[in-house]
Amino acid sequence: MCTVSYIKVNEQYIFSSNRDENINRPLAIAPMKIEHEGYSLYYPTDPLANGTWFCVKSDGTVFVLLNGAIQKHQPQPYYRKSRGLVLLEIIAESNMMVEWERVELENIAPFTIIAFRSGTLVQFLWDGSEKQTDFLDSSKPYIWSSVTLYTQEIRDKRKKWFHEFLVDKQFHPTDAELLQFHTQTEAQDHENGLLINRKMEMLTKNVTQCVLTNNEFIINHLDLISHEKSHLKDQIVVAQTQALGVLVC
Repeated sequence: MCTVSYIKVNEQYIFSSNRDENINRPLAIAPMKIEHEGYSLYYPTDPLANGTWFCVKSDGTVFVLLNGAIQKHQPQPYYRKSRGLVLLEIIAESNMMVEWERVELENIAPFTIIAFRSGTLVQFLWDGSEKQTDFLDSSKPYIWSSVTLYTQEIRDKRKKWFHEFLVDKQFHPTDAELLQFHTQTEAQDHENGLLINRKMEMLTKNVTQCVLTNNEFIINHLDLISHEKSHLKDQIVVAQTQALGVLVC
């Protein structure tokens, strides 16, 4: 939930996420298909709060979470609900824009959600007091690094690494090459490389990727602590009752 990249390559939309967490936080549960009325959600689970940082919906919607918003915040001793549960509440609704405006975020820690539906890429920001919505150009590549762990200087440096990687791949990397970027870039830099290990206290514990096309999606998930890998693949199904909501987000 602390480094996220996005790129459109031909007819594929590829989302990759590195989750940096405290070593003492329980191991995540690998992505599973969770059935709901009229749709399914596919996501890894944080067993501490039962939320998630990466979720794909059966209609092709993708949500990825980062801790923090615009500036590094001072954590409070108590929050009403996990940000990972808020993500699940919003993605569950047929119209994500309406639900984003409706959802109550008082006493929720600041966060960023990268949301994609039907060709529309949106950045939702909650800074602890105000919501912000930014529509992004889905034809362009992006990389985000959490403000809670990375300074502006480091975030800019990581953008440079990503750009250099894309130039090397002629802006057409494969999903496997993107996973290599997320796991091997600046490997000697344990503080700010793509995989961190800060004194065995804060470290990258998971890498999750979704490759989305018009018809199907694939989720690849790596647990860097247990060294287990998982793979999910399914068809995209858009319910007739949700069609209008998908078109208008």
